Amino acid sequence: MAEGASSGRRAEAGARSGQPPPDLDDPNYYELLGVTFAASAEEIRRAYRSAIKEIHPDRQRTEGRARAEEAAKLLNRAYATLSKPAARRAYDQTIQAQVIQDQIMGRYVGGFMPEMQGQPTNQFRRPPSAAERREQARANRSALMTLLTAFLVLVALVVGIVLLFALIEALFGLAP
Repeated sequence: MAEGASSGRRAEAGARSGQPPPDLDDPNYYELLGVTFAASAEEIRRAYRSAIKEIHPDRQRTEGRARAEEAAKLLNRAYATLSKPAARRAYDQTIQAQVIQDQIMGRYVGGFMPEMQGQPTNQFRRPPSAAERREQARANRSALMTLLTAFLVLVALVVGIVLLFALIEALFGLAP
């Protein structure tokens, strides 16, 4: 149900911006053009022109022309989306929602990203700073103390119940 709802939102976003909704199988348009998420319209235009010069089908040999046409279509779609502010906003929201969904799926279900199967996840994380390491150590100590306290309370409760039964047995003489 969540997938149907999110694809409906993508279709609505595409309809509002006048662009078809981005295909989630396409690579990230920002990565495709080689720009950052905070790139200006001028930077996007320069990156698009540079990329299209290299990949344009008329500059390719006949055997590579079909692949170049597909790549050019993808570049054109990326530029058309990122060059218009409304379409770019809708695309950014779609990408953000997809990233969040991938993180949730990866955390709770194990993820459905075959290209990442078997790869250590640490390669995608930056090393923690000294402050983050201290905070993690503090959180670990706190969790350990909570578990230790809960265990001691449980042991004291069990010992108390055993002593209570022993006392009742001694007072009322229920021994066989």
